[in-house]
Amino acid sequence: MKEFLTKILNKEQRKTAVELILTPFSWLYGAGVWLRNAAFNMGILKQESFDVPVVSVGNITVGGTGKTPHVEYIVEELCQKYHIGVLSRGYKRETHGFIMARETLGPKDLGDEPYQIYHKFLGMITLAVCEDRRKGIHEMLKLDPDINLILLDDAFQHRYVKAGMKIMLSDYSRPVYDDRLLPAGLLRESFSQRRRANVVIVTKCPANLSVEERKSISKKLSLLPHQQLFFSTMVYGTPYNIFTQEEKPMRELAENKRRIVAMAGIANPAPFFNEIEKYGCPVVRKPFPDHHNFSKEDLEGFKAFVSSPDTAIITTEKDAARLQSFKKLWNEEQKARIYALPIKVEFLFGEKDKFNKIISNYVGQNK
Repeated sequence: MKEFLTKILNKEQRKTAVELILTPFSWLYGAGVWLRNAAFNMGILKQESFDVPVVSVGNITVGGTGKTPHVEYIVEELCQKYHIGVLSRGYKRETHGFIMARETLGPKDLGDEPYQIYHKFLGMITLAVCEDRRKGIHEMLKLDPDINLILLDDAFQHRYVKAGMKIMLSDYSRPVYDDRLLPAGLLRESFSQRRRANVVIVTKCPANLSVEERKSISKKLSLLPHQQLFFSTMVYGTPYNIFTQEEKPMRELAENKRRIVAMAGIANPAPFFNEIEKYGCPVVRKPFPDHHNFSKEDLEGFKAFVSSPDTAIITTEKDAARLQSFKKLWNEEQKARIYALPIKVEFLFGEKDKFNKIISNYVGQNK
């Protein structure tokens, strides 16, 4: 079918044709999601509240909206005041059930993002993974009763836990109001479910987003008066060696190497590649599927790259978490040529303090 459509239709026509074919399946999927949400709204499916404040960060779409950087932002802002327990389902991990993070566990045990968060804030937070968020919270509080704030990663659809603060993210490049339900689009829930959020953040915006476009997006989102809307952008930090943590400015890496291999296994690697290419050094793009499990052939290819002293590999922090598991594969000289490029969240229009205050007020009033 795909090959046939490719022959007779242009790209835009193919997209429309595929959406038309998939639309009936979207209706069926949407009916199922509507029934589930209705069951929660009517109390048929029960939600559980907890004695500690619970902040949920998630989205209503499939694909990366920047959940991990936003979770890390909240952790960084609040970890000095509160003992935070971060709970994730541990997407793509090879384990099952409840697992409390510890230093001996790797990405295969916890999942890429939880592993990354745990090690970034080592000793400052408690982190666990569990598919059943209710069970996960109970187990965390049993093992660490000093936790006074639960931060749920990717849990907007997990309604069995009644989070007191729900933060929904929407990618600027694929806004929820222009999307369609699975499988015709990427929406896991209908656009109307944005109304469940206390806070909506439009993520990955250009740093120079205009006030006019902000107003346009706000109008299209059409939030309720009590809902708060924010806009954030991603800012790249200084590359660091994934084994020694030694930092080296991007400009210095570009000047000292004749070639940089940019490797990314994330949902949308284009901004990552573009950032590295800004510095003028020849760049070899190596994209992989999101959450890609590196094969033996992949690793041998990386080894061939870093065996050359004039080549460096720069990867994402999520991919770095998996590469660190194969440290025995490389010698010290090769390890010295593998870097991660970190990203962090910045709020636009000078609204960082406003966002922080909303979160702090909720936690302070409910601890």
